[in-house]
Amino acid sequence: MESREMTIAEKLQHALETINEPEGRARLHAYLMSRPFPRFWAHPIIAQRFIREEADGTRIEGHFEHGIWMPDDGGVSNGRVSG
Repeated sequence: MESREMTIAEKLQHALETINEPEGRARLHAYLMSRPFPRFWAHPIIAQRFIREEADGTRIEGHFEHGIWMPDDGGVSNGRVSG
């Protein structure tokens, strides 16, 4: 039996079927880690707050006001989120 490449529709169907499985989570994580710096992550505790990750590993807590990044006071850490 010959192997054939998956069509775009089949690839999309597979991605959607596996999105909440370890394979889908790993795929999303790999994609997010491939993005350029700075990277922004949702704050794990505080709503409407984000963590800005710099290329050197510095993480800064803050929020956006009218599309402008505003660091929160005391929100800088190296690898750990304060608060």
